[in-house]
Amino acid sequence: MHFDHNSLKEIGIFKIQNFISSDECENIINETKLIKADNQKVRVDDLDSEYRVWNAEKVFPSINTFLHSNTVKNISKELGLEPSFCIYNHIKPGEYGSGGGWHRDTRFQNQYKCIVYLTDCNEGNGNFAYLRKSHLNNSIYVLTRFIDFFKKPRYDYLKKIFNKFSTNIYGQRGTAIIVNTTGIHRGTPVSNGERHALTIYFNNGVNLDPSK
Repeated sequence: MHFDHNSLKEIGIFKIQNFISSDECENIINETKLIKADNQKVRVDDLDSEYRVWNAEKVFPSINTFLHSNTVKNISKELGLEPSFCIYNHIKPGEYGSGGGWHRDTRFQNQYKCIVYLTDCNEGNGNFAYLRKSHLNNSIYVLTRFIDFFKKPRYDYLKKIFNKFSTNIYGQRGTAIIVNTTGIHRGTPVSNGERHALTIYFNNGVNLDPSK
């Protein structure tokens, strides 16, 4: 596994092919179909086009095993951050993809995620999209950090511009994306099939309490 520190620092994102095996992906998907998440114990978002389970490692044994695997430990070592929790999401056709449109997770403090495609993710399958270098303080997008300062930084009113200049990240099942999500990003809407994915949050002191 090659961890591309330069791309993460300069662009904000890179991908790793064959991060986990196709069989591991299939096992996780099958388990999520067999076990129902209890929304009294973990947060569950059941939206029109997205089903999302926060702290999925507390619900699904295969995800817990993955979160504590050497594969994830290697990413943690490279980032110098501990994995905090994992989200499982299932995206179906609809107006929005994962995360509900263009946004930043944080305005100023770096936030790192590892997103793993559990299904093939090509055009129309709900792929991740990113505005390269938008995590940098000297980027052309820096002023968006200050818009609606006391609200979550969302930018769907700029979607025509962002759609034009964003980079789509495609990949086969088992592909991982390492990304700084203080940069502007979204999960694209699904128009063909469905998308299953995992997202690992790495703890850097940012308050991302999944109970809220």
